[in-house]
Amino acid sequence: MTRPADHSGPFQSALAVLESIARSGLVIVPVEPTAAMIEAGALIGRLDPEQAARVWRAMVRAESDPEA
Repeated sequence: MTRPADHSGPFQSALAVLESIARSGLVIVPVEPTAAMIEAGALIGRLDPEQAARVWRAMVRAESDPEA
């Protein structure tokens, strides 16, 4: 990860959190899939792009709300 020149306290704290997340094997993903994500999901799942996008959204909702 390339570090910007800003070395302020809050920035360093945020960077440490992100690095800790990465070391834990986790990633941060967007709530809405990008066009490339939709395309990749549609291809591997043999789905049309809208279905792939719905699958993505369902997975993100399920992670943020385990009761969903």
